[in-house]
Amino acid sequence: MINPSIAIIVVNWNSYSFTFDCITSLKKCKYPNFKIILVDNGSNDFSIEQLSEDFKGLDIIKNKSNLGFTGGNNIAISKALNEKFDYIMLLNNDTKVNSDFLSFLVGRLENENKLGAIQPLILQMNNKNKVWNAGGRFFRLFGLPKVIDKGKKIQSIKPNNYYSEWISGCCIMLKSNVILEVGLLDNSFFAYFEDVDWSLRIKNEGYLLGIDYRSIIYHH
Repeated sequence: MINPSIAIIVVNWNSYSFTFDCITSLKKCKYPNFKIILVDNGSNDFSIEQLSEDFKGLDIIKNKSNLGFTGGNNIAISKALNEKFDYIMLLNNDTKVNSDFLSFLVGRLENENKLGAIQPLILQMNNKNKVWNAGGRFFRLFGLPKVIDKGKKIQSIKPNNYYSEWISGCCIMLKSNVILEVGLLDNSFFAYFEDVDWSLRIKNEGYLLGIDYRSIIYHH
């Protein structure tokens, strides 16, 4: 498939400057076939009105209340599935992306049949040579997730682990058919640990979870 379609979902809640910077960085991406879906979770700071002015023609979903990370994203995921996007990405609004980050993720998903979802290497916004998230491990005995290489300098990590036990909802790209198999995010989580739950459900269907160290974003 040449340049499969991607829906990138960004949720805003009373955080104009973060969301503005995130979308501005996305607009610089070199990948030619993606659409941004901006979800507003009932903001009362006029951020969504200003963002509508800043980015003409942006696809915006306005929720009347704060539905949380899970609820806000689920509405947009359903929309993207109905519009038949090949891939769906969730991206935190307090991130900035490298202009080539999408191509590396798409390349892996296109070429690895058993790969159900993937994340980039996520670095710290205010200390760009340190890791925020490089994938995760999950300790089933205790039900605890752990972030790989958190806080380490990128020069000291070994980018030879191309798969992960769970991947971060900060930036996760999935094959749409995988979401149709495993279902949406679990709304009972509202925010936090929903990504671990989703990851484990994806793995339970027999898929792998990937991380690509060439694909880089930055997170506050």
